[in-house]
Amino acid sequence: MARVSRAERITEMVQSKPKTKTTSWNQTKKRMRRKVADANRKGVPTQFRDLRNPEEQEGQVVDLDSLDEPPASFYQQYYPWLMGNGKYPTMADGYRLLDFYFWGIDHHFPGNNPSRAKCFVKLFYNMDPKYRPTTKYEFEDVNRRDAGPRLLKRGVLERLGVAPISRHYPEIPEPGDAWEQQLLAPVKPSLAEEREIPKSDQEVEVQAPRDIPKNLNQIRQTLEKLLIQIRYRDLEVPEDIGKHQPQAATVMLSSTSDHEFTPSDQGTSYLCWGRGPVADEQDGWRETACDCIMMAAKFLDAGITTIDINEIKSDKTLETSTHDILTNAVRTNWGSPGDSTNIAAQRENFHRNFLQNGPQNSQDLIEFSTLLRKQFLLTREKAEFCEDKHKNVIDQPTYHRYMSLPKRPDAVDIGDLLQDAFGPVPSEDPPLVESIQRFTQDSSVQQNTNELLPRCSVQGCRKHVRTRRVCYTMPLRLAIYPTQDVVPKNHTSDNIQFTITNNKGKNQTVNYRWLGGIYSDSRADHRVYWTDAVRGGKKASSIRMYDPFLRGYCIGGIKPAWNGSLIPQKWQPSVIFYEAILNPDSLDLALATAVLGDIGHAVRTDKPILQVHKPWSSSTKNGDPRQGPEGQVSKGGHLDTEFVTPALVTNGYTTNAANMPNSGGFNTIPDVVFENPQDNLENLMGPPRPIDTNLRSAKAPSGGQYSFSGASNANGIGHNAMYSSSGVTGAPISNGAGQPSNGQFQVQSAGMNRTQPSNQATPYQYVQPNNYDYAVPQLSDEGLLTAVNQLLENPTEYDPTLDDFNIYNYNFWQGYGMPDVSSNSEHETGKSSPRKRRGGTEDRRGNKRRRRG
Repeated sequence: MARVSRAERITEMVQSKPKTKTTSWNQTKKRMRRKVADANRKGVPTQFRDLRNPEEQEGQVVDLDSLDEPPASFYQQYYPWLMGNGKYPTMADGYRLLDFYFWGIDHHFPGNNPSRAKCFVKLFYNMDPKYRPTTKYEFEDVNRRDAGPRLLKRGVLERLGVAPISRHYPEIPEPGDAWEQQLLAPVKPSLAEEREIPKSDQEVEVQAPRDIPKNLNQIRQTLEKLLIQIRYRDLEVPEDIGKHQPQAATVMLSSTSDHEFTPSDQGTSYLCWGRGPVADEQDGWRETACDCIMMAAKFLDAGITTIDINEIKSDKTLETSTHDILTNAVRTNWGSPGDSTNIAAQRENFHRNFLQNGPQNSQDLIEFSTLLRKQFLLTREKAEFCEDKHKNVIDQPTYHRYMSLPKRPDAVDIGDLLQDAFGPVPSEDPPLVESIQRFTQDSSVQQNTNELLPRCSVQGCRKHVRTRRVCYTMPLRLAIYPTQDVVPKNHTSDNIQFTITNNKGKNQTVNYRWLGGIYSDSRADHRVYWTDAVRGGKKASSIRMYDPFLRGYCIGGIKPAWNGSLIPQKWQPSVIFYEAILNPDSLDLALATAVLGDIGHAVRTDKPILQVHKPWSSSTKNGDPRQGPEGQVSKGGHLDTEFVTPALVTNGYTTNAANMPNSGGFNTIPDVVFENPQDNLENLMGPPRPIDTNLRSAKAPSGGQYSFSGASNANGIGHNAMYSSSGVTGAPISNGAGQPSNGQFQVQSAGMNRTQPSNQATPYQYVQPNNYDYAVPQLSDEGLLTAVNQLLENPTEYDPTLDDFNIYNYNFWQGYGMPDVSSNSEHETGKSSPRKRRGGTEDRRGNKRRRRG
């Protein structure tokens, strides 16, 4: 009998129609009660016992058939563990889970396990993503979860006209704040409820408001803003770029619910964020589209962000006259309300250059205008991956600065449209293996599947190729061309999710938020609608608008249209802009943790941090001749032997590190730098990669000084460090025959032992100091790179107890508080060495240990 793969089984289940047995809510309730009662009477044990089982409200029951059907990829992507196993859950548990999750929702009593699984997945698809159970543990953890219509998406509740009620919140709330509060309530109970503490029976001590640290929010926001700002630094505008920031003013306008505005002294006061080009009455769609492109470019800082400037520097052919005209328009001060600034000449020059090619639509204008620079650059490539995860690109990568949405006869959610545009994610079983398996099943000659698979092309690998993927490198900002027929649903959402295959061949869910777009109406007039929300701020309930016919005003604080949508239905999007929602980089988090550990150590040892730290950069000169140009701090410093940190130059003892990033700031390892990913397409949304600088030589000159000299690395960053002999003693390292080994020397200080060979990485060493209660480790380039890569590749799986160093220790990077692992050797502990086993290393108890290296 031919073997059926999990992907084929799921596809068959998705295409089949669920078998249901009831047509009304009352019939469903009766059959469910009978089924659960039968299981209880037979004594079938269950772990699913819910403590809340209120009565449903008849008028608020949701019919499962009225919910949206999930796409086929949703089943495979999120719930293969539910759809691909015909025996999970068991029949008794399946009906108990069905009874729990479908509180207030009529599922029409699915008659078999595949039908029940399909009902579950359909329900979860219509849930708000933050409420969905995504694992078996969450799926079975009914004692802590809520269930009911309240957990459905806001748009689904509004469409069905159902109140946000559930097992935990069975009462219909009053419209207004109570309604919103109940809709946003968490899916799990509070800590007191979780511990089953009766609040009315005993007193519970709570922290008084005055006892809450007053600096908590400030510290949290400062750290969050810093780490997020670093993540988005490529979208910043350099300080030396002349960018005009308009001053906010107010204008009096009368308006309608469809966003029709006219100046009026008796109107409402609106915020005005500057002004853009002003259109004439006889202008057509081409002129107004040009004006809107200029204003959208101003909102996006098109052409003047760091990532756009670096693209121009790397490819001078992109620096065309059209690019110069657009960047000049972005930097132009178009004036404010009441200004008499004459900007007609700039606008006429812009139109003359952009309209000379006879554009047929606004998309032609956008592409000719060079609005979409590298901040929108998307990379697509076809690659194959072998059993060892080696990647081989089989086609030349293609680059796109926008994506066109597929046409649909009806309005579809923007997330589903983007998922279709980027293609379905691959199944769990590699498609290459699946196709060969089907071939061998149909063939009369039985062959080993692996024999038909191609070999990896990486030199020395020769493993079988398991799968082929279409891989994407996503941009910081995404430009979308929708069809003019139907406006996508929820296209102004601040949380748009879809799944792609990243450049490592892994499935990755990406998140984007709406920034704005250029819109047009039936008269071919154009407007720019833009979000009022700032990155990381509160969700704004209003938007901005620029209309060239409204004196060029950029108006803020505009409320939604009469039907609740942010943008009136008559304005159709020509192009929509989205921005990626990124988390802080893993390496930045590790570095921030290390810096906090250094500060904590200074406080614990009563060392003034302002005397031992790297001096802050200053925007003004402080009169110190050793300080560099304005806004910069010189990279000179002497080696503080106690903290092992370069400080300011004093008494002629110097340490000079040329072009070393972050040099001096608690950096004990000056021969390792980290690549800035701003010019690297592969790392556009990925973490920085560590680079070994590969020092060429190291020798011990006379005079008690030691000189480190090395070549530039891949980024052009050179190293030249001179360490003084003050407090530091140096001695050549013996090669075993009593003679110093060629090109090696040793530098020792309090709690420090660092050996730097000329042609290979130094081993990891510990030296227990005599006068401190902590050990200072010195990690070689190879060891540091291994540690960082382990953290970045497996941030949750890394077990620090199984390696020679603990990367999660606060002081890992600088060596404070590091335990002395030299005592863990076999001859001191008395434990026998671990036994080698197949597939890894195990000790005598059978516990697996991580293999090093």
